[in-house]
Amino acid sequence: MSQNAATRPQPDRLLLFTTVALCAAGLVMVTSASVAFAYNQHESTFYYAERQAGWLAIGFVALLVLGRIDYRRLRPLAPAGAVAAGLLMLLVLVPHVGVTVNGARRWFDAGPLGTFQPSELGKLAFAVFVGHWVDRNAQRMGNFNQVFIPFAAMLVVALVLLLLEPDLGTAIVTVAIFISAYWAGGGRLRHIILIAGALGLGFVAVTVLEPYRMSRLVAFKNPWADPLGAGFQATQSLYGLASGGWFGVGIGHSIEKYGWLPEAPLASAATAPRCAPRTASGWRLRPRSRRGSHSRRCSTWRPSPTRSRSLACRCRFSATAAPRSRPRSRPWAFC
Repeated sequence: MSQNAATRPQPDRLLLFTTVALCAAGLVMVTSASVAFAYNQHESTFYYAERQAGWLAIGFVALLVLGRIDYRRLRPLAPAGAVAAGLLMLLVLVPHVGVTVNGARRWFDAGPLGTFQPSELGKLAFAVFVGHWVDRNAQRMGNFNQVFIPFAAMLVVALVLLLLEPDLGTAIVTVAIFISAYWAGGGRLRHIILIAGALGLGFVAVTVLEPYRMSRLVAFKNPWADPLGAGFQATQSLYGLASGGWFGVGIGHSIEKYGWLPEAPLASAATAPRCAPRTASGWRLRPRSRRGSHSRRCSTWRPSPTRSRSLACRCRFSATAAPRSRPRSRPWAFC
């Protein structure tokens, strides 16, 4: 064995195995959760699974390439990377530049590749930059004016950009990145308590000022108060846990993905795309396809109490020529 090969650092096998295991488990979950929606929208059961697998392949190629690069070489690029990520996060807020989904403007349209979320790049860029910044100020980490104030200012700038999108989840991850780096670099405990208290007050403020966040907390506390409205997602999660128990019902055997999840993190892969909320006690069905002389119109529907919950909904067929008229009097038809 050559001397260079003997001195070359070996990869962390445990970390590599953990990464591969998490990616494999995620791919299985994406496949299981998206089959119904993928077939309904694209007539391909594995449409989203194939896209996810393609991005995983790209990610592993990047892992192999970056794994051969000494991470210390990234230090000169850390400030530029953080600035570039911040500019992208600011640019995505510009109307007609960023893509808006459900009131949040967080993405760029990447054409056939889908969408690109700059805050995901920001998490990596901020982690590298904060590590670089803490290392440069290692001898002064206890200084309030020279270290803590600039650190808090950088954190506030990053949080403001994220909350303008808004993206509270990524904001919480960013806070964890900043504070963990500050603590690992020798920051004082009272400084961390101070910033945690300030962030707690800010969290309460943004929750109270945004009605949808407040309704989420209320629904989380008591989802059964409005099980078909604000508490629908929480009650369906409880149904899923009750059905599967600790070990689930088996891969591919779940029924929540068949139209029972109004919003899911998998790019709406497990949602009920044809069903939009109407009232707290009913739902409205979007027109999707036609059968004979009737089409699926905006008729009130609710989950069937007599059939398997894998059937997404039940609806009335109304006449195509008179979509706003009273539906024909006929028995319920499953759709």
